[in-house]
Amino acid sequence: MPSGFDASLPTTKGSLDESTYLLRMIKKEPDIFELVDGWASHSYPNPNFSGSEYASGRGTIRTFEWELSFLKNLGVKKELPVFITETGWSKNKLNEEIVSRKFNFAFENIWNNNKIVAVTPFILNYEFPPFDIFSWKNNGNYHNLYENIQKLPKTKGIPPQEEKAAVSKILAFTGILFVENTGQTIWTKDNLKVIDEKGNKLEIIKISLNSYEPGGSGYIIFKKKSFLFLDSTLLLWHPER
Repeated sequence: MPSGFDASLPTTKGSLDESTYLLRMIKKEPDIFELVDGWASHSYPNPNFSGSEYASGRGTIRTFEWELSFLKNLGVKKELPVFITETGWSKNKLNEEIVSRKFNFAFENIWNNNKIVAVTPFILNYEFPPFDIFSWKNNGNYHNLYENIQKLPKTKGIPPQEEKAAVSKILAFTGILFVENTGQTIWTKDNLKVIDEKGNKLEIIKISLNSYEPGGSGYIIFKKKSFLFLDSTLLLWHPER
């Protein structure tokens, strides 16, 4: 996923317009989006982070729509899920009650778009300049904006992840697996299970690390009854949902 762009930034001596950047990027690397799985958008309500929640197009809370349309016009055919990694109104020009109403409208009417995977407003807790005007926490306490958004119904974030493991060594009759996390989830003793070829869950006694991040490896000790070899597969190993 690429970094989010400031869609309102013009081309100057120290900056480059987003559309110009994307045009140059596609020209330089025509297949670049074959490496992209999602689109990060900074859909801020400009100008001055104080724009209308009803506005559309570039430089609004609907900036993501303009970006997807622009990418399509550039020939990008992939349907990219959207992650709004920055957005929000400044309390420098708007009071908290108005900002709260704007957020409520956005979540209920704009950011409920089925292309959007997640929205992470800027910023939860930053009580010092220059970002205190965005912070949802001031003077050590979360204010009404936080409480109002907390009450909104939300879809639990459970993104699909590839779950894979490679068994490099098996010590038969000792109940030890030497494994490598080749997937995308983080393994812990509490969210993992080992099952045999019949689907029976085996008790995990010990893991060599507190957690296995993707690429991590170690051993698992478990209670076992018997083994049955099926081709090259001995056991199945995956996080518990």
